[in-house]
Amino acid sequence: MNHTILSGRPVADPDTGTSQNGKPYARFRLAHDRRNGAQDDQREALFINCVAFDGLAESIVGRYVRKGQKLTVAGRLEPDNYDGEDTKYRSFTLVVDDVVLPDRQRSDTTPEEAPAF
Repeated sequence: MNHTILSGRPVADPDTGTSQNGKPYARFRLAHDRRNGAQDDQREALFINCVAFDGLAESIVGRYVRKGQKLTVAGRLEPDNYDGEDTKYRSFTLVVDDVVLPDRQRSDTTPEEAPAF
């Protein structure tokens, strides 16, 4: 099973566009804070490349996700392989299937629910 759930904050607003085959996408990098070691006060940030496609990219990620906003994403890890001068590199991208946004507030402090996905 290849299913990953991460919480964190995007380091920049998503990059949105359309692929060569006409598929909408939204790319962003998620900073995920995790414990490093046995003590709770030792923490480090992992930076995870994420991409959403189609309706999720257009209607949710592109419209509602912003730099620094706390969110939770779920999806599958896909390997990215590429060659360097003397070595091969491998990284992973999270292909996002679901996004959970916290409740947002309007400027007049009237609660507004985030879209349900």
